[in-house]
Amino acid sequence: MQKIALILRDSYDAKYILTAIQDIVDQYQIIVILEKGFNAKKRKLKRMLLRRPWYFFPVAIADLAALWLFDKIMMSCIIKKMGQMSYPIQFKYEYFDDVNDELCCQYIQLFNPDLVIVYGTGILKLKTITALPKEIYNIHSSILPYYRNVHSDFWAYMNKEFDKIGISIIKLDKGIDTGDIVMQKTASPRNSSSLYHYKVENLKNIPELLLSFFQNFFLSKIILNKQGEIYSISQTPSCFDFLKFCFAKRKMKNE
Repeated sequence: MQKIALILRDSYDAKYILTAIQDIVDQYQIIVILEKGFNAKKRKLKRMLLRRPWYFFPVAIADLAALWLFDKIMMSCIIKKMGQMSYPIQFKYEYFDDVNDELCCQYIQLFNPDLVIVYGTGILKLKTITALPKEIYNIHSSILPYYRNVHSDFWAYMNKEFDKIGISIIKLDKGIDTGDIVMQKTASPRNSSSLYHYKVENLKNIPELLLSFFQNFFLSKIILNKQGEIYSISQTPSCFDFLKFCFAKRKMKNE
């Protein structure tokens, strides 16, 4: 039986995805690694605070507060739309604070999977990538090569490039979302007035893509496509960006 290691951030998304694909436990031997993410969040906080001079510290705090509030509002809207989720009992779970922890790598090596899938975690360091099996794939929330990085859907929405919002499955490499593309699906919600509708559609599309990917991968039908020129690396939105988002959303509703 083929072995799959799923590495996910401990989150609502992980609960939804695993619930949607739980029937495949009879077809594959699967372990689920859930990253708590404290170290990853701490590194991001450090980057946001240190990338500017000390006198911009109040601005950095405002940016962090705005990011926290925005994420809370988006998640509240998604849960209201899709309902509460819990982890299905069919899977075996292991929790690690950081996917780059040595113990996490050792655990995956001991399992010796044929395939590793990563979604929503902190950035895998090069030493982690080289320590794990070669076949590592990442799920990214945009139609690559457009809008790389975590907040891809935010910037595509702000720029009204709605056809760039979607899901890509790529082979992981040492770059940030630069690997070869395997599968993609654009989000096309019926009610497209709000960003959270796109987020909901993206989340719903992940299980469908994953199941198709598993089948094609183990039948050796995967086709890797090189990415084109870098379009945009999506930086973390600032407090000012979120204010512009609120204004743009109100303007879209009035149009």
